[in-house]
Amino acid sequence: MDLFVRTGSWAAIAGGALLAGGAFINVLPPDYASNEFSREVTTGTFALTATLRLLSIPLLTWGILAIYARQADRLHVFGLVAVVLTLTSLLLNGSVVFADLFITPSIAHQAPAILDGNPGGRLGVGFLLAWVSNLSFLLLGIATLRAKALSRWSGWALVIVGLCPALPLSGTETIIGLGLAAAGFAALKPRPATAAETIPASLIRS
Repeated sequence: MDLFVRTGSWAAIAGGALLAGGAFINVLPPDYASNEFSREVTTGTFALTATLRLLSIPLLTWGILAIYARQADRLHVFGLVAVVLTLTSLLLNGSVVFADLFITPSIAHQAPAILDGNPGGRLGVGFLLAWVSNLSFLLLGIATLRAKALSRWSGWALVIVGLCPALPLSGTETIIGLGLAAAGFAALKPRPATAAETIPASLIRS
């Protein structure tokens, strides 16, 4: 278990880097108009970005579990709920990326209008849920800051990741990847204990 936890932070770093790299490549030229998504998904560049993003999901899942395990005794119920929602978010987003890599190219050949139009109905709801679910990282970041077991930068990095869905900016997936990598890096070392925490409880009571 110790090996799983120790290497989990590095998994978060690697997964965040893969996610950020794949997302960044996806916003590089050539720029496709919003109604040409069916052309974009058939390119080798899109396949590369989807592959990198898909590879990041199991690594980030490992990383989140390790970050939770490092502070599980201090997170209590709020932290448990936050990590469950975070893992659910990774599952949902992993499903979207899996579809990007293996399903959307076939749809682009058979029914490109589905990709180029506004995905309504359950398809649109599914995409919306996957993106909004990233807000769960905000809860995990707050729980990490409250637990005070890891570096505060790990908690703040998770807070930034959780706020990204609310930002009216393009390229936020790159920020999410970098934030998760930063959270993993910050979690490599435990937070130094304060003076109050190092004093035995019996002395404090006396």
